[in-house]
Amino acid sequence: MNWKWYLRLCAAAVLAVLMSIPASASGPGGGRRGALLQATEIPGAGRYGSVYRILYRSSTSRNTPVIVSGLVMIPDGPAPAAGRPVVSWGHGTTGVANDCAPSLNADRAMGETLGLKPLLREGYVVVSTDYPGLGSPGVHPYLDGISAARAMIDAVRAVRQLARAHAGSRYAAWGFSQGGHGALFVASIAKSYAPELTLVGSAAASAPTQLRRLLRADAQTPAGRVIAAYAIWSWQRFYGAPVAEIADAKTMSVIDGVARVCSLNALENLQLGLDSLAFPHSGFLKSEPSDSTIWGRLIAKNSAPETPRDVPLLILQGGVDQIVEAPITRRYVKRLCESGRRVTYVEMAGVDHGTAARRGADMAVKWLTDRFSGQPAASNCPAAAD
Repeated sequence: MNWKWYLRLCAAAVLAVLMSIPASASGPGGGRRGALLQATEIPGAGRYGSVYRILYRSSTSRNTPVIVSGLVMIPDGPAPAAGRPVVSWGHGTTGVANDCAPSLNADRAMGETLGLKPLLREGYVVVSTDYPGLGSPGVHPYLDGISAARAMIDAVRAVRQLARAHAGSRYAAWGFSQGGHGALFVASIAKSYAPELTLVGSAAASAPTQLRRLLRADAQTPAGRVIAAYAIWSWQRFYGAPVAEIADAKTMSVIDGVARVCSLNALENLQLGLDSLAFPHSGFLKSEPSDSTIWGRLIAKNSAPETPRDVPLLILQGGVDQIVEAPITRRYVKRLCESGRRVTYVEMAGVDHGTAARRGADMAVKWLTDRFSGQPAASNCPAAAD
């Protein structure tokens, strides 16, 4: 079977289900944000406990109601009286097209949920959102921090309506790259957006905190150009940002082609790398987005999220990451430290973007377990600021 055709067929089926749900549809929780609309158990996933594909309500940063898909992994064994703690996982970049949702291939998605097995062994429910527009109708608001954070938090709300999960009100956010960016924004909005829940901490690996470096005109690496292409394609459609300000027609035609390709496996990544070669060699964009333009304002809005002092943070960074550069993350951590935030910052020498998350997964699980157990979060701010 052609795997890409099969995934597109799955995406079409999921979208058909979503489109059949009227805006006034009422499931458990009614029409509220976080309302669980559908939960379908996935057979044959016993090594991960019980696994469900879910559909639930959320809202983008523009307060547009959306239906979001995702996966829920529930450990075996009895739940504690107060309910199981929940870890909301934010996945890394998979693309911007509707069929780029990780949950469309549940086995692969679970295999790429970093730390999943040890988290389940600790007795936590793990929920993984697809984010708006991936596996669901509408434009995916790529690297829109508030939209991702709301989807991650509303996934926790949805899980609490799934009787099999026995989920409690305490949760943590954990994510890689795009998902790390979302996890930091979870920390920034959790108290105001979901006061009925208790966020014990946010852990982020390889998280972009300054988007200007991702949308620079001189982006040279294939990965850098693909990420910028995804953002430009998404922001033009989601925010109505005028693309003519920063990209010419030839560049935009290449961006449109890149946006149709997901980044879910090695073959797709190879195709993206080859597609990126079609960008003009004289410069990726015709001009840098200035601070006074809508592009500059959107970059600022989605960079360097502020976080409350009472939400501990774990930030994992690769020392030779060419996508999320270590000096930029260090400056962000220093700013957090100077404002009194509790930050544990771990920079791994000689480690790149993806390796930092994989190598740091066990550390993140231990850190999350300590937060759920009530241990006070340590901070290494003096060392991190060096």
